[in-house]
Parts: sequence; structure tokens; C-alpha cells
Amino acid sequence: MPKKILTASCDALFLTTVTWLPVAAIRLAPWNYKIDDDESLARFKASIQAGAVTPLHVAKLSDSTSAHTHEVLDGNHRLSILFELGATKVPVYDHGDLSEVERKALSLRYNGQWFATETLALARCLEDIEMNLPPALDLLPYSAAEFSHLVAALSADLQQVDNTLLEEEEPKKHRQHKERASKTVVCPNCNQSFTL
Repeated sequence: MPKKILTASCDALFLTTVTWLPVAAIRLAPWNYKIDDDESLARFKASIQAGAVTPLHVAKLSDSTSAHTHEVLDGNHRLSILFELGATKVPVYDHGDLSEVERKALSLRYNGQWFATETLALARCLEDIEMNLPPALDLLPYSAAEFSHLVAALSADLQQVDNTLLEEEEPKKHRQHKERASKTVVCPNCNQSFTL
């Protein structure tokens, strides 16, 4: 387990050991910036009840004066819902003893959206799921209205697509993807090369 994950070698960044902690030992991050709404919480709860639970990311609180020994980095909503459902222990990745600022930085890393969404590609995925595996829709973070909007975007796009534009843009996208995919970077901590 890495002591300081933000400055650890690349090998230490890959936490693979899941441990179990008592729910009562984990506190919600007091600085959590996510917005709660009843509809999203209900959909997420249904997803968890269907078995779609991933381990929480937590950090040890070495200076805690309460019963809480750990704080959530990623999984505030999961922890709240699991507590509400009566769980006494939850699966976690324990990042060890981190300062508050390190906990905040890792929380942003785990919770941030790194890439923009290509709406039409997402709509195609959702349409495929709707046609071939409808029960899986209940596990996804989209309301019925959002789902309908995304699938409607796909239908509208297919009716308005100019084939000439597609022929010009697709090879350009593939060239850009291949250029990005072949980029090699060297980790400054461990000097290991990675191909992106």
C-alpha cells in the first residue's frame, strides 16, 4: 500500500488489493463537491441494489479524534446508500495516511471527468443496450428523459448527416487517433516508458 500515492512510483499507483472496513469507521468527505438530487440518488440506489457496487477509495485519518479511522476519496454516495441499505462493512481501496490536501487532490482525480463525451457515440451505445440488454439501462446514470434525448440526438443526426463531410472527417479522426496512440512518455518518478 503506497504511503504517499501522489509522489509514489508508478508501480504503487495501481492499488489492486480490496479490503473491507466497517461502515462506521469511514466518514464522508466534508468537502465533497458533488450535488445531490433525489432522482439521481434513487437511480444510483437501484443500481447498487442490482449489484453494481465498486470498492470505495479511502484514506486513513491518522489525526482523527472520532470513531472514524478513514475518509472517503471516491464513493460518498455509495457509502451513504450502502449505510441506508444496512451494510455493516464495505469494500475499499485504502490509500493509507494522506494529508487533507492530498485527499482532496485524489478525490478530484477519481471524480473528475477527464474527457468530453461524444454524444452520438454515447447515443449509439445506449441504443444498442436498449435493443439488446434493456435491464442494463437501470444500472446507468441516465434518467428516462436524458436517455430519450440522447437516442433522439442519434436519430436526428442520422437524418441530417452529409456523407461527404463524413468521408472527409473520418480519415482525419483516425490519423489524429493514431498520432495520439503512438505517443511515448517517460515517468519522472520511475523512468518507465509508457505508450499512450
